Amino acid sequence: MTGIIPRSGSPASRHICAARWLSPPAYIAGETVQFAMPQDLLMFMRARLDEDFAAVRLVLGVSVVAAIRHGESAPRWVPSPKSDTGVWDTNGVPRVKYAWPRERAHIIRHDPARVLAEVEAKRVLVDEFERCGPNNPRHSVLHFTVRVLAAVYDGHPDYREEWRP
Repeated sequence: MTGIIPRSGSPASRHICAARWLSPPAYIAGETVQFAMPQDLLMFMRARLDEDFAAVRLVLGVSVVAAIRHGESAPRWVPSPKSDTGVWDTNGVPRVKYAWPRERAHIIRHDPARVLAEVEAKRVLVDEFERCGPNNPRHSVLHFTVRVLAAVYDGHPDYREEWRP
């Protein structure tokens, strides 16, 4: 199976290398690369996304997750209405009693609603990568994208160095 990889510096390579910490791939336009559908990478990503979702489910509770699945918005985390250093959710549930201001800002920024949105967006990319197949011109870009997403989990014991972008 073969795929066409975008030339370094092309609009496609600039798009897939938008993260500053990644250097653009040094591929030559039209270069054909042999690769198989990386089922292990797909299974690894799905397992990590399932873990991220499970962690949110533990924090929010089954009833809130069920409500989200039925179309309700996930509660956002906001500064405590009591003007203290805590964090509450938009359902009026206190979530964190004390946090330093910078920690509190980070907790609010990365609340469960955001994690759920990120899990869903990543699942769309992983599913699209599997669906498009190796003969699709988008396959190499999606393959690179899924490898970038997997690199976030490089501390996991099942992560493989060959997946590193």
